[in-house]
Amino acid sequence: MYICNLINNKYPFFYGSKQNQIIIKMKKKILVLCIAFIGLLSITNAQKCKYEYEKVDEISGKVSKAIVNTFADDMVLIFKNTDGVYSIDIKIIVGLGSDFSVLSNFPIHKGDSLVFKLSNNELITFYANKDVIPTSGQNSLVSIYLLYDDVYSISKEELTKLSTGEIIYLRQFIGKSEFSAKPKSKENIKFQQAINCLMQ
Repeated sequence: MYICNLINNKYPFFYGSKQNQIIIKMKKKILVLCIAFIGLLSITNAQKCKYEYEKVDEISGKVSKAIVNTFADDMVLIFKNTDGVYSIDIKIIVGLGSDFSVLSNFPIHKGDSLVFKLSNNELITFYANKDVIPTSGQNSLVSIYLLYDDVYSISKEELTKLSTGEIIYLRQFIGKSEFSAKPKSKENIKFQQAINCLMQ
């Protein structure tokens, strides 16, 4: 659009004249070029998406991709797109001294909720589609993670809401227990970018 403004500033009569057919034709050509340029920028931005994985199944041909967002210091969200079916996984980071035998007694039950709160106070709630016992792994020298895999289904409309709203709080219900988290500083922008990438 800078190019368009530059031409308009240099030739102020450019957009005002309707009598000169040559100028009108030039105007149309430049508008087309500007639109093409904006489209090229959009494609370039889309190519900056960094997926955890992006693969095509050899038999079914289905495309699967996932993108990871470190929502908070102790919570990671993993968004998945499997051939147009969207879902969310949750990874909770806990101290290395935590007793996993106790933590593993907190499975997600079908119907347990995951709630996002937006800055306009709107609540967006997702529900676990099955019972899930967390798996664990070494996260760092001082922590491990609990992964609740393939838990929450999500529609494209709900993803769109999350991609445009500012998230200020998240709460995950696990049976009678709950984990809450606030997004890290400036994480909302990365969060929105991650969702937009997933929907491409």
